[in-house]
Amino acid sequence: RVLFRSLKSNGLFKSAVRPVGSKQLVDRVLDANPDSLVVLDLYASWCGPCKRLAPVLDDLSVSHPSVIFLKVDADKERTVAAEYNLDSFPTIVFIRNHKVLTKVIGYDPEGVEREVNGNMLMEPDTLVEVN
Repeated sequence: RVLFRSLKSNGLFKSAVRPVGSKQLVDRVLDANPDSLVVLDLYASWCGPCKRLAPVLDDLSVSHPSVIFLKVDADKERTVAAEYNLDSFPTIVFIRNHKVLTKVIGYDPEGVEREVNGNMLMEPDTLVEVN
């Protein structure tokens, strides 16, 4: 994490977390990438824990380029909040093939990293067929 923060402070860091403004756009990304792990950050612009979690997601998005990271201001996009049964902010939803694998609710950077790494093990291109 120190490396990414250093790069960010020097202007060399680029986050791969993509802001998405509607349920339709989330669905289009999911439709176009059915086998990929999608990490959906449901946040609110006024939420302090959401702001503290954002740099963690930025770091993970750069260190895990095969994972798709999206963020939605679910306080404004109520259809997305309803779709994923949002109870509190932040909520990080892990999705593959339009199915919710798990959620991390609240400020839990270690939990988010653990779920990204754990669900990466299920990436289709990393599975080896044994005869």
